[in-house]
Amino acid sequence: LIVFIPLTVIVDSYFWRRTLWPELEVLHFNVVLNKSSEWGVMPFLWYFYSALPRSMLTAIFFLPLGPLLDRRCLKYLVPSVLFVLLYSFLPHKELRFIIYTIPALNTCAALVLNYLWVRRSKSTSWRLVSYGILGALAANLVLTAGFTVISSVNYPGGEALQSLHNLENGESNVTVHLDVAACQTGVSRFLELNRNWKYDKTENL
Repeated sequence: LIVFIPLTVIVDSYFWRRTLWPELEVLHFNVVLNKSSEWGVMPFLWYFYSALPRSMLTAIFFLPLGPLLDRRCLKYLVPSVLFVLLYSFLPHKELRFIIYTIPALNTCAALVLNYLWVRRSKSTSWRLVSYGILGALAANLVLTAGFTVISSVNYPGGEALQSLHNLENGESNVTVHLDVAACQTGVSRFLELNRNWKYDKTENL
């Protein structure tokens, strides 16, 4: 904390061009001002039916077997589910709020897979189960690769601003209007590269 809090204050203050501690600003906005819902709201169970399945892919199907096949899963599964459940009470939801639970949940899924895999030589049925495990892992790999490609072209606003910098790099008297759609699709302070330009986020023009 002694090292990283001053470091994040220095770095973020440089990019935002004013003194700030980002985590404190987030806490003030979300907790003190209670304005997080201004960024959008999701249904109560959104983490369970959308965020977690998209993050874990086929691994999520093995979680219900965890407490039945390996009781060690409980120490990973129970705290993680409770953590996600508590965060579900907040109207504004983002994957980053609960992403810390993914490694623990994947550990539980891995324990289940190990339990099933080591029994593959016991019978034909267990061997078929092992083929299913290989299929699930292969599906995870394919889906992850596909989602990675999709996400790489998911920021048209950022790409547009970068292209503008490349095209008009030599110009100094430039005003760039950044609308909501651009700011939601990749535009950030980190892309405000030209100190001679004016970046304007005025809404409802």
